[in-house]
Amino acid sequence: MEKCNEVSKRHDNKEQKFLNRVLTLNPHKLKHCKILDYVPRRFVGFDRRLKPPLEALVAKHEPLLWEEIKQIKLAKNEKGLLITARRVLCMIYRTLSVDSSMLEVVTIASLVELRFENYGDGKAGEYLNQWIDLCTRMDNPLDDVHRHDLLRWNMSKSQGLKLSMRDYKKVPKKQRSEAALVKIFREWLHEKKEQK
Repeated sequence: MEKCNEVSKRHDNKEQKFLNRVLTLNPHKLKHCKILDYVPRRFVGFDRRLKPPLEALVAKHEPLLWEEIKQIKLAKNEKGLLITARRVLCMIYRTLSVDSSMLEVVTIASLVELRFENYGDGKAGEYLNQWIDLCTRMDNPLDDVHRHDLLRWNMSKSQGLKLSMRDYKKVPKKQRSEAALVKIFREWLHEKKEQK
């Protein structure tokens, strides 16, 4: 957005407000959003200066999005219209929001694929660090019930945690949580370290 604002030749921030309006729109409902195709007369120069660098950026880094933009440009040209910089910018935002959703999916898949048996008791600390790292990476994390069940299942594979996990079965269900499991895991790692 800062680079976009550098294109502005106005001393007030009206062009910035005009552009920032894109941030308030739902990026997944913009196909027929007419506000993206409207450019007030006072912002036409700004739109024309901003569009080429945005298009060049997309063409270089997002070939699929660039193909989509070219199709929209052709459709608009047939009607005697031009694609606006705001529409291009909104399409970029939509692509980035999809990418962040994909990151969530990949992170959840990584969490499910994180198996204790691949680490074993010898590398249990690495396993726990990886678990915590993956959980904190998610913007919309799995709920505690799912994380708890997944971590509990993996901890049951540890020979060193067998006694702790047997005692954990006696804990009332309402008191069970991922945090409680992480605490048990850390205490066991601490005891293991002191025994060396």
